Amino acid sequence: MSSRQLVRSWWKQNGHYRWLVQTIASRSALVWMKVVVGSGGLASAVVLVLAAYSMPERQHSGRVTLFVCAAVAALFALRWWLRPVPAVLASILLMGGADIFVTAVALLAGDHIGNASALVLLVAIGLYFTFFHTPRMVVAHAAWSVLSTVVLSIPALRGEHPLAGVAMITAMVIVCGVVLPGLQFGCWLLWTDILSDSLTGVSSRRGLEYYAAQTIYRSSLAHVCVIAVDLDRFKAINDTFGHRIGDRVLTDTAHRLRAAAPDGAVVARTGGEEFAVLALLPPPEARVLAERLRRAVAEAAEPVRITASFGMATLPPGRPRDGGAARILAELLHRADAAMYRAKQQGGNAIAVDEPWLAPASPWSLPKATSDAEPTGA
Repeated sequence: MSSRQLVRSWWKQNGHYRWLVQTIASRSALVWMKVVVGSGGLASAVVLVLAAYSMPERQHSGRVTLFVCAAVAALFALRWWLRPVPAVLASILLMGGADIFVTAVALLAGDHIGNASALVLLVAIGLYFTFFHTPRMVVAHAAWSVLSTVVLSIPALRGEHPLAGVAMITAMVIVCGVVLPGLQFGCWLLWTDILSDSLTGVSSRRGLEYYAAQTIYRSSLAHVCVIAVDLDRFKAINDTFGHRIGDRVLTDTAHRLRAAAPDGAVVARTGGEEFAVLALLPPPEARVLAERLRRAVAEAAEPVRITASFGMATLPPGRPRDGGAARILAELLHRADAAMYRAKQQGGNAIAVDEPWLAPASPWSLPKATSDAEPTGA
């Protein structure tokens, strides 16, 4: 992948806020995340109170305004400390509102302390966007931060210290416009590497869980299809030709599956010689995809001839999806694996379908799998 393609992939990512919050919660560290984010509001409240007391008593209206702003900042802190972590959109609105609030308060304060505090808080908000939201949000925050810095620097630019104003603007451009996007890009590269299988280059089991979470939550009105793939008699290949050839077979199979899968599908290696394909397709189209994948694997002749057994399971639209993406994925994988083993019992190089419409009312009860494994010629 060229550097341009890499940057394009980074820019188009949909963010991993929900997954990251779930990961933090699974490590029992969610309370610390809430404390850290809420502390930003508390720090703002303290600075505003100090700024209000530092104003001359004759500026009564200005002091009242700063006290009101301090109360708003304190409410922001309490919201993070006492309420559940917000959803994706609520998180963006909260932190975007904090951007506007910080700039407005700095303009009201109209002093060097207020300006310096605003710049620090804007960088802190930028760090939040960097770790939790998309590159587009980071760039939008950077544009707002630079614009705010320019406005706040106008008195210095027009006064006796124009270089101080230029320094403030330059620092904000570098930090929010270069450093923070670069930091997110580096974290995204590391994250992408963690979610990939080191041997084959397709997604790992963790990567499948991550992309499945995004797919399942964004596609409540679409069929979700999982196809389990298990190479036939792979142990014999390792025993006969050695593990080096076995690794080449796995890598070649992964490339063939990825080439045959539709755009937007996730191809993952879930075990030694086991793969899974996740796609948004109704059962008839998913069945066609499974056949295309079977042929792609069976057509391989280098380094050795190989076939695979396929099992397919789908989640129809309208089924409840509030049990957690990991649980839904585990259910689909379980059903697809059960169907795949039926295909393997037919001699391999076959497809078996777990029909979702035969499932009972509860989406978490396993349906009685159909026995339509179809051996097909190599």
